[in-house]
Amino acid sequence: MSSADVRKEIRTMPRAARRQLFAILLLLVASTLAASYINGRYAVFAFLFPLSFPFALASFAVAFHFIAKGCISGLKQSLPRIGSVLALFGLAVAPSYFGFSFYDAGLRDHVRSTFTAEVIDQLRKTAIQKIGQGESAELSDSDIPAAIGDSRWGFPHHRVTVYLGTEGVKLSLEWGGALIGHHGIVFSDSPIPPKDFPVYGGDDPGPQWSGRTYTPWLHDTYIMVDIH
Repeated sequence: MSSADVRKEIRTMPRAARRQLFAILLLLVASTLAASYINGRYAVFAFLFPLSFPFALASFAVAFHFIAKGCISGLKQSLPRIGSVLALFGLAVAPSYFGFSFYDAGLRDHVRSTFTAEVIDQLRKTAIQKIGQGESAELSDSDIPAAIGDSRWGFPHHRVTVYLGTEGVKLSLEWGGALIGHHGIVFSDSPIPPKDFPVYGGDDPGPQWSGRTYTPWLHDTYIMVDIH
């Protein structure tokens, strides 16, 4: 079959078939976003790859196929396809530019479901009993309520508490690592800004932020999430 015959066949491809292909792409993108949320909420990783990874690869493969067919049939026919794909991907990633992602939403829901009011009160009492005023210590697994370790993320890897006497307890429990970011909960009687406290210095004369967000939760606690 010559190239001219291929172009003719693509031009005559039923509109329903093109819609079906785009519907498959839409489903894959939605599945990628849903899988990103599941990654954060339930720590679903396979061989160091997040659950959303195969859906993302399939989305790019179908998008390439969708656009390539339009390019073969001509530039005029390909522009609507390119525009629809860019619009779809743009809508999918736009929330990340405003400090929200489906993965971050899953992380926050993990903290919300784990740290109930009862768990928070128990953990605060344990921290005060464990250390003296003005001292700091790292909590062991036995110091942390079992309900926290029962989540899919397990016990937090980083847990440091400082007893400040009349100012209360400063307690930080975090999960994660360099590749997947950190999230957790911070006990603080003093308000924490949503974007953390600015830091000044270095090459940039203006304020700099740590890249962490803080969302108020129960009983003077804040949900901490690295921005992804």
